[in-house]
Formats: sequence, C-alpha cells, structure tokens
Amino acid sequence: MSVFICYMNDVFSNFTVNNTKYMLGIQRTQSTQQKKHSGLKNAASIAAGGIVGLSAIPVILNEYITKVSPQDLDLYKKIMSYILPNIDTFTNTKQNILNILSESGLKEKGVELLIASKDNKQELMKVLSKEIKGNSRFKQSLRESFLQKFTEGLNACFAEKTHKIIIPAQQLYMSAYHEAGHAWNCLKSPTGKFLQKSRIITPFGISAALPLTLCAGLLHNKKDISSTQKSKYEKMKDFIKNNAGKITMATYIPILAEEGLASFNGLRLSKKYLDAEKIQALAFGYTLSWSTYFLLALGVASTVWMAIALKDKIAGKDKNT
Repeated sequence: MSVFICYMNDVFSNFTVNNTKYMLGIQRTQSTQQKKHSGLKNAASIAAGGIVGLSAIPVILNEYITKVSPQDLDLYKKIMSYILPNIDTFTNTKQNILNILSESGLKEKGVELLIASKDNKQELMKVLSKEIKGNSRFKQSLRESFLQKFTEGLNACFAEKTHKIIIPAQQLYMSAYHEAGHAWNCLKSPTGKFLQKSRIITPFGISAALPLTLCAGLLHNKKDISSTQKSKYEKMKDFIKNNAGKITMATYIPILAEEGLASFNGLRLSKKYLDAEKIQALAFGYTLSWSTYFLLALGVASTVWMAIALKDKIAGKDKNT
C-alpha cells in the first residue's frame, strides 16, 4: 500500500510540475518536425502580415514623387475641379488674398503670394529647393512632382520656410484662403503652430508609429495567462498589439486638426470678401479636401489592423484579439 501511494505521489507531482503534462492526461512534447512546421507557419504569417502592413507606404510615396502622366492629367484636373471648383474669378481671389495679407498682419510677417504657372517654373523651383533641401534622387523627384502639380493646377500650399502662399493660376486657386489659414496657424496662432510642428509624426502622410505598431502586432504573441501574472512590459506589448490600428490612427490627429483649423481660419478671413453663398460652397470644398486626409489616415490605420489580423489568422494565435 505504501509503495502504491508513493508511486501515485510521483505521478501527480509530474502532472503538476512538468509543463508538458496535465492532470488525467499527458500532452506529448512537439517533435522536431512539428516545431519546424510551426516555426515556418509563424514566419509565413509574419511575412504575409508585413507585406500587407507596409503596402501603404509605396502607394502614398508614389503620390508625392511621381509625376502625373499626360493620360491621367485630365482626370486629375476633373477630380480637383469637383473637390474645389472656381466659385470666383482668379483676379478677385488674388486681390482678396493680397488684402487679407495686409490687413491681418501676415504681410508684415513676410508672407507673400506666389502664383504658380508654366511661365515661372524657375522661381517656383527656387522656393521648392529651400523647402525641400538635398540633392538625392528622392528629393529631386519630390521637387519635380510638386512643380508639375503646382503648374498644372493640381496642388497649392503654404511654404513654411519661405512664407510663400503658392496657388496655381489655372484652377484650384480657391484654396488660397485655406493656405492663408495655414499661414495664420504658422505665424499668428500658438495652437496652430504647435499642430504644424506636430505633423512631423506623419511625414509624407505615413505614420511614424507604424514600425512600432506593426512590430508589436506581428512579432508579439500574447501569453495565455492571467493579467496578474504578466509583467508591465508584457501588458504594454499586449496593449500595443490590441490597439495597433487605433494608435496609428491617433498619430494623424495633429495633421487632421491643423488642416481643419487652416480651413476654419481661411473661411474666417474670407468673410469680408465673399458672400454667404460663396463661403458655403468654399466650406463644402474644404470639407471634401479635409476628408482626403481622413481617408488617408483611416487607410493606413486599417492596413495595420488588417496586417495583424492576417498574421494571427495564419498563425492560429491570439484569436481573441
């Protein structure tokens, strides 16, 4: 009897102490072949998730560094004219902006209006060279792409370093009030200035948090233990993994807020020069323009979420995330 009790004690000791054994049954350890298969499956899931998660980067950068082909130029112009139609003449808009710069004190701060056309490409390139410094192929492509979009009426901007409001002469010149709002944010509003500086966390529309959220989501596997047994570091990794999409989306708050504030200030500055109907049409166009930034943020955040979900589905882990 005593021998049987000792034997049973040894058995139950093995059940509780050895991690590969459980009460009322023994789980066999994985064979070398099973471990190899599991490792390959996990590697494949990380690779697949990484491809999805990083897919947004070349798509976004392509918009910045690639010139619009002659075949697509008319289409782009139609899209821009729909988003922000010319509700006033170019002459009136130009004069209104010059008056706004003088009356608001922005002219005293050095803000100037620069009209982009094919006749002043050299002047535009000088400004772009100061805004985008460097002789790398990437920087050159950026400058050339911006130059084309300015002269073709596909883009406008407030050049922060040179204090130039650049608007195209052909179309999209109604964005001038919005760009004046950016100038106001930069030089007249502490909140606007802070938001402009904060936009550095989304360079070229790509979240700087993307490497962190992707790595945490793709490389970290949650442990199947209670939260009380987890370290703070483990909990932090779980939190990032569970909220990777939300964290990525949150990094776009500064750019979304600053763009919205620029439109608000631009509309406020325009009230003296535009009637209520034109201001309403302008506000609608600015809202459509702002929505493109929101869709960009949502798209990047969604790819991060999709990448992690795909990785977990392939790996068969963290099904509850």
